[in-house]
Amino acid sequence: AAATYMDVFRNLGAEATIAVHTRDRDEADRLGPMEAIEWATGAFLTGGDQGRIVARVADTCLHSSLRQGRKRGLVVAGTSAGAAVMPDLAIVEGDSGSSPRLNSIEIRSGLGFLPGIVIDQHFAQRGRLGRLISILLQAPAVVGLGIDEDTAIVAQGEEFAVIGSGAVTVVDES
Repeated sequence: AAATYMDVFRNLGAEATIAVHTRDRDEADRLGPMEAIEWATGAFLTGGDQGRIVARVADTCLHSSLRQGRKRGLVVAGTSAGAAVMPDLAIVEGDSGSSPRLNSIEIRSGLGFLPGIVIDQHFAQRGRLGRLISILLQAPAVVGLGIDEDTAIVAQGEEFAVIGSGAVTVVDES
């Protein structure tokens, strides 16, 4: 997927692109990824398996570099699983469905870029309202965001804007 996304970002006007591979935690702890983040203005996490992303990136030097980059204005973005790992909590496994079911979802610590929320992706397309409600029953201190396909949130501070052709469903159990 790296080559495809690099082409997309170059076509959108990115001056330079580089792929940072994290096939394992050792790669996420090497100097190369940290050097790439030092000069970057944006970082993009691809989709796939959010459990795998968290297992390979969380608490590594790459993760630390991304956090430091955010302090200087680095934009950190993701699609699908890459979006799901942005909050403090990430859904790593669970059944979709319109009815909430306790203990049907596995959540882990995410990357911590969006505190106090949890994100579920492909939301309307896969009927995930019950899944999101189930998560909020397990972790009631968070707000749930269900993001449709071809849709994104742009978060700044305590607020976010919705862009794209779909919707974002906000579930606040409080």
